[in-house]
Amino acid sequence: MFERKNTQSRNVVICIVILLLGILMIFAPSIFGIDMMDGGGALILLGFFVSLSAFFVSFIFVRRKQVLDRMYREEGTLARWTYGQAQWDDYNEKEFAYRKSYNRSLLIFIAVICLVVGSIFLVADLDGGGPVVFAVLTGIVPVLGFTAWLMPRHYYNKNKNSAGDVIISPEGVYLSGELHVWTGYRCRLERVQFFSENRMLEFRYYTPARYGKQLNVFHVPVPAGKEQEAMEIISYFKSSRLYTPHFSSK
Repeated sequence: MFERKNTQSRNVVICIVILLLGILMIFAPSIFGIDMMDGGGALILLGFFVSLSAFFVSFIFVRRKQVLDRMYREEGTLARWTYGQAQWDDYNEKEFAYRKSYNRSLLIFIAVICLVVGSIFLVADLDGGGPVVFAVLTGIVPVLGFTAWLMPRHYYNKNKNSAGDVIISPEGVYLSGELHVWTGYRCRLERVQFFSENRMLEFRYYTPARYGKQLNVFHVPVPAGKEQEAMEIISYFKSSRLYTPHFSSK
């Protein structure tokens, strides 16, 4: 059975609550008589920033909610699969190993950049702000390391405690409670690939990030006997306006 509660509704409500709190902060100096020089001005600026951020972020979650609603209504659904416990457990173990390896490689890459850049500042400005910059950049690495260690285990435990199911639509994939959406502002589906040796679909898509685009990669196990359906999914995306020419099978 597929979960019928739209999990994105909670995110929309949270955004609305934060938006209202931001508006309250804007009018708080007038309501409670807070002088502009005693923090009222700063409160207004903070409230403006909070409410504006919540306003724009709410559009993202509203869209994600709409996409998931359409998935539940099976509007244009490409596939809807349920997995046996053995296949789901096998997938979870493989995905856990993949996430750990990917995060480790990314962490090493970031750590090297932080060390090199921090060392340059340290040497160039030893008596000024160089040591501070070096300390900040190298101090980021343990925080990122903890996150890289924690997130694969979070998804692993989450999958262990959930039913194995997936909905694949032209707009995204809903895999056991995790929603991926590649339609919308500056979003782009980059690749769909089928690995026949382990019956796995790999999706790669871009979403907006603070300093450009963020690449997202995830895998969808293909149930036994559904290989042809998986190839039809690839064919669909290859012929749709969503794709960039990197669709293949192995």
